[in-house]
Amino acid sequence: ISGDIPLPADAEGLPGGGEAKYGPALGNNTGHTEWVDGRAHQAGFTTTFAPQAIVSPARANGYDIDWTNQQEGKSDTAKTYAAVTARSYHPGLVNVVMMDGSVHGVSSAVELRIWRAASTRRGGEDETID
Repeated sequence: ISGDIPLPADAEGLPGGGEAKYGPALGNNTGHTEWVDGRAHQAGFTTTFAPQAIVSPARANGYDIDWTNQQEGKSDTAKTYAAVTARSYHPGLVNVVMMDGSVHGVSSAVELRIWRAASTRRGGEDETID
């Protein structure tokens, strides 16, 4: 990304106060539904998958899920790895807040290499996110 393109800061979260859950069977599942301490699983995203990608492994009983190997900050030695997909209730796009405060709608069809390049810091990529 060229130097004049701002970097993503965060993706749009759930509307309505953040009380929505994935379903009654997963009542303790609070990913993307609370913002108490700013962990990626609660208030952020990764660019492992493209925006709005459906991640539904067999054991998820049809739910679209995110994955984190452990809660951030729980270990001084073990790294945290995550795949937290940027999602939105807007069909076909997610809104992304950039580091300069601007908001950009990013198509769910964005090429994965461009989506990932947009999340790097000073990576020197020439692509633009919109």
